[in-house]
Amino acid sequence: MPGSSALWGRGLKWILASQALRRVFWFCLFEAAFYFAYRYGMSFSRASASPFWFPDSILLCALLLNRPSVWWVFILAPLPIRLFAHVSQGIPLWFLLTTSAIDSARALFAAAVLRHWLKNPRRFETVREFVIFCLVAVSLAPALSAFGGAAARHALSYWATWERWFFGNALAQLVLTPAILYWVFGRWWKMPNASANRGFVTGLLAVGLVLTGWSAFDTVSTEAGFAEARFFAPVPFLFWAAIRFGMMGATGAIMILTSISMEAALVGRGPFATTSPSKRKRNISFVLFWSLRPMLW
Repeated sequence: MPGSSALWGRGLKWILASQALRRVFWFCLFEAAFYFAYRYGMSFSRASASPFWFPDSILLCALLLNRPSVWWVFILAPLPIRLFAHVSQGIPLWFLLTTSAIDSARALFAAAVLRHWLKNPRRFETVREFVIFCLVAVSLAPALSAFGGAAARHALSYWATWERWFFGNALAQLVLTPAILYWVFGRWWKMPNASANRGFVTGLLAVGLVLTGWSAFDTVSTEAGFAEARFFAPVPFLFWAAIRFGMMGATGAIMILTSISMEAALVGRGPFATTSPSKRKRNISFVLFWSLRPMLW
């Protein structure tokens, strides 16, 4: 009898062979991804906007990967998660509906513009296309939506809230969206130039990035400051990934460093140990933008 893994593989292959079942499968995957992204994005204190709003990337990728005629499905589908998830308990209904409308409008605007200007919105084939993505999805759309988000959250500290809202949206689009498009839908496993040497270099690069990232952000030291030399240790590995493997390497390396720094900020380790939750958000935003220079370069 075939093993359980073989049966699962056959079952998944049969599901993906049917167009209707394939749509249901990807929709369920979108719902699950959005739920975990929303839950993780709400892990920080509710006193201010999240420094890294993960649901933005999930929604934008879903719109870019599907026809505009079905976009309304992906706009309405996350609403029950926002309204009934346990992490939303205690938040006023009007605020949940307002922020949902703002996030949906931002994603629709970015997806419509990118589909119009990019030849293939799933991949950035030229520097010009990546610049367009940064201008639209990373800069313009988050900046416009931050006006509404800041007004809904804080009327007194408007510009400080606008800044945190902008950074949270922009970082998600700059870090997570390219990673999803390249690593989930980029079919990297079918690359023709795969070799043992390439695999060894990839493993060495990943290990070096994890070790230097952990040394910089995830230590138990409470006296760490961002001026210390160890915070520059991951930089050579980020440049190495971007130069050696292009966008595929840059997005993967940045996701590794982002995961390490975000986990340290959540639990209050290393440079985030002696700071308040609101200050951690500001620090993590600037740290991640600083670490993104290799991809922009």
